[in-house]
Amino acid sequence: MTVRPFLVSSPGKVILFGEHAVVYGKSAVAASIGLRAYLLFQPTQDHQVRIRFPDILLDQSFAQDDIPLLPVYEQHPSESEHHFSHLLAGFSDNARVAILAFLCLYSHIGFEYEQAHPNAPPKYGFTIHIKSFIPVGAGLGSSAAFSVCIATALLRHFDHSSLDNSSPGLPASTLSTINNWAFRMEQVTHGQPSGVDNTIAVYGGAKLYRKGQEVENLEGFSSMRFLLTNTRVPKNTKKMVANVAQFRNKYPAVVDPLLEAINGIAHSFKELVSGNPSQLNASLAELVTMNQSLLSVLGVSHQTLDTLCQVTSCQQLPSKLTGAGGGGCALTWVPPSTTPDTIAQVKRDLKTLGYITYDTDIGGPGVQACDISTDVQHATSIFLHSDSLCEPDTELLERLKWTSI
Repeated sequence: MTVRPFLVSSPGKVILFGEHAVVYGKSAVAASIGLRAYLLFQPTQDHQVRIRFPDILLDQSFAQDDIPLLPVYEQHPSESEHHFSHLLAGFSDNARVAILAFLCLYSHIGFEYEQAHPNAPPKYGFTIHIKSFIPVGAGLGSSAAFSVCIATALLRHFDHSSLDNSSPGLPASTLSTINNWAFRMEQVTHGQPSGVDNTIAVYGGAKLYRKGQEVENLEGFSSMRFLLTNTRVPKNTKKMVANVAQFRNKYPAVVDPLLEAINGIAHSFKELVSGNPSQLNASLAELVTMNQSLLSVLGVSHQTLDTLCQVTSCQQLPSKLTGAGGGGCALTWVPPSTTPDTIAQVKRDLKTLGYITYDTDIGGPGVQACDISTDVQHATSIFLHSDSLCEPDTELLERLKWTSI
């Protein structure tokens, strides 16, 4: 089989409703965002495996024979870390974790391939180039998008049957396979992830989830326009979760109803998206505003987030924090009737405050691939320069003929 370069793309994610309540067994709504990670897979004639991820200053090659092929153990994948210790010396924390996650996945998928094809010749080498428009460390699922891109590329490299081409309508089991492997990578990266980030990165759209239960697809949901703003104040998820727990221990009769109200907002949104779109448009602003108010009472907002909400409300655009709060990012809903001048004014006002704002869609497609040789050639130069992605780069990538896997 002739092997050609190909592209893979996967989205980041936001929590739309339900932050903090989800920690206490309530429901939350997560959705994909238009900011995506991109991967270029280039086969080579040698037997070297190279991974390039400039955003975390990672550019490393390994001889295929140096990567042990191991079965998947029942225990946590980090238990196999010692098998790769000779390959992990000298890297920064971010690069080390990314390499370990990659090596674990290569090892396990390669082992399964070897068991299924004991007489096959050695696989060819390759270079994987990764570029991402998803801010790292902002709670937007950047590591999950990375994991999904890597899992998709490695499954294809090791001849997973349904990934030999990018034909639409592949069986659901293919996405499930990608999701399972991506979750293994997330375990290496985060220890005990919920699995929501990688699920959104694979399937896209919007999902309702609750701890210990299956993720539920929100039927009837269609992509919606939001502004996503990074306040550039570092978030501290662990601290915010601890603060809410302390607040709840002190005032359970006050905090528990707040958490139940946030749960009610998530379920109200679920009901609205399955009904009349005009009713959703009429009610969404209220849900966004109520959710932000409840989170503020819980003590997880921040001066920068409060200022952002005030700025956008002056233009009748409702906003709320997304994620743990205490800084980080916020979402601003853009109703269909909003004028371009209004959006431009809000963006200018937020830029003046030093924030970074992305005009994006919520609930778009999940993992995608592009095989068309001319498109891949056009995109290759983006991956070969060392800079991070800029807006013209993403505009070019978005114009390619992507196919949902």
